[in-house]
Amino acid sequence: MSLFTSNLFKRVAAAAVLAPVVVGAALWENPFAWTALILVAVFLSLIEYAIMAFEPQELWDRMFVVMVGTLLAAFMILLSQFMLLLGVWVILVISLGLIIFAPHPPTAGARLGKHFVGVFLIAYLLSFAGLIKQMPDGGRWVLFTLTIVWFGDTGAYFAGKTLGRHKLAPLVSPNKTWEGSFGGLLASMGAGALAMTYVPGLNWTIALSLGALVGIMGQFGDLAESLVKRTYNVKDSGNLIPGHGGMLDRVDAVLFAAPMMFIYLYVAYAQTGP
Repeated sequence: MSLFTSNLFKRVAAAAVLAPVVVGAALWENPFAWTALILVAVFLSLIEYAIMAFEPQELWDRMFVVMVGTLLAAFMILLSQFMLLLGVWVILVISLGLIIFAPHPPTAGARLGKHFVGVFLIAYLLSFAGLIKQMPDGGRWVLFTLTIVWFGDTGAYFAGKTLGRHKLAPLVSPNKTWEGSFGGLLASMGAGALAMTYVPGLNWTIALSLGALVGIMGQFGDLAESLVKRTYNVKDSGNLIPGHGGMLDRVDAVLFAAPMMFIYLYVAYAQTGP
């Protein structure tokens, strides 16, 4: 297979087009562009998830999880001080909605679980990528988070391809290996070291520790999405991005990485002030 038709070329080409848009939105002082980008990512990811999780005749469920998840993400980012209360509100809305409108009450429990996965695994967690932007020097911290994830993904890919021997989680993602995971972790720590050049206040201990912790969470998010896809017997969440699959395939590593970074920033600035 020639280079121009290979999956690797498609991945690189798509990244070359999308990366400047993402980085530009993250670093732009006006937060509108980044907020809009996150909400679009949430919306498209929820559509992909809804198509996987619900049958075509369950149109109401598909629409419900997309609408509620997108609204939750919007409220969290725009009204972040109320995010915990909104989480409780969403749980009540979903629960009551299923009870009131479910055409088959015996299946309400299983459907409720599917709604929770979509709303909280995708919309709730991805919203933290928007909240990071609101912290002091938020754009640089967003870029730091993304580079940890991107470096980790690239490092795991090449380490797994060249050195992979021992399966990491064969029942969830048969192609992932411990060697690839370790290569991804080292690459994420490298991203941490690199961030010392553009993120103020970083030292070696914090940079490498965040690189490791956020990198591990990035791999955890990747495995979590693999579990969802394995449950519904699909290879990719969609085909929106050439070489990468769907939007959810592209943002899966951010799902747990962004909350980890936000927790660090929230604690750090609470102790030292902006």
